[in-house]
Amino acid sequence: MKWLLSLILVVLAACAPAAQNAVPTTAPTSAPVEPTTVPTTAPVEATAVPVDPTSIPAEPTTVPATADNTPAAAAQAETVAYNGPAWASLPLVNAETGQTFTLADFAGKTVFVEPFATWCTNCRRQLPNVDAARQQVDPTQVVFVALSVAENVDNATLTQYATDNGWDFIYAAASMEITQGLVDSFGRSAITPPSTPHFIIRPDGSLTALGTGSHDAAALVAELTAAAGA
Repeated sequence: MKWLLSLILVVLAACAPAAQNAVPTTAPTSAPVEPTTVPTTAPVEATAVPVDPTSIPAEPTTVPATADNTPAAAAQAETVAYNGPAWASLPLVNAETGQTFTLADFAGKTVFVEPFATWCTNCRRQLPNVDAARQQVDPTQVVFVALSVAENVDNATLTQYATDNGWDFIYAAASMEITQGLVDSFGRSAITPPSTPHFIIRPDGSLTALGTGSHDAAALVAELTAAAGA
């Protein structure tokens, strides 16, 4: 039996180195996978697309609001070119208030001028017709001036005359320069109170012809209406 035991030991000794150098026959189940790099897409430059300006809706235009857009209001807003005579720009004094003014100050309005004198009886008969006409027209558009001529009168006398008669005009005494201007424009009849002269200054400063004699309120209103629309 010793020889059998010795044979087993020899066989085991011969197999031991072979077992140590044996290469495993089982291959790795999977090889490591290299990461796959996905190429990134290069950025695309934005291309400006031209815009047709006609396709863009227009912004609403804001119209400034006005208090009154009627044709009448627009007509009143227009600047009136004043073409009055030089004497219309000479100073006068309102006898009742003491304020200085000129006939040209009323540019844009119709001005009825009645040359008169405090001693003139014909003027006292005609001026009530003028006052009646005054009451029939727009006081914001028509001005009435009683212009003292052919007399040396002070403001106190004119004021008393206005108070006594109750005619609601602007009373003033014409200076020598204005008196001469009336003569140059109309002749001496303009400064002859008994002829009851009157004339109208239109809104643009131009003058009507001189009227003399008696005129009722209706005739005077017709004259004023015609002068205002000229």
